[in-house]
Amino acid sequence: MRQTGTAFDWTQREPDVFVASAVADSGGCVAQAIADHRAGALALGALVRARLECTDAVRLALHRSVPPAVRARVGRRARRLLDGRVEPSATFDDATWFVPRGA
Repeated sequence: MRQTGTAFDWTQREPDVFVASAVADSGGCVAQAIADHRAGALALGALVRARLECTDAVRLALHRSVPPAVRARVGRRARRLLDGRVEPSATFDDATWFVPRGA
């Protein structure tokens, strides 16, 4: 069974295992914070979100074997998120992180 990874582009690191990966790269956010600091515009304590329009920071990487029709469907869903037609869940319940008692 193919897997979906998080944080890195696992479709590049382990292409035989991962079909997709939710990539989160905070490097651009750090660079922006440095630029804001240099410009005297760093808002300490402010929450700045990296959203889907920041494709350098947040994106879904798909393995090269993912068919064009599926890629198009993912793209349509992303556009619906960006324009507000779909609201992402504010909670996350992932069995991946479940650790049985006594483990």
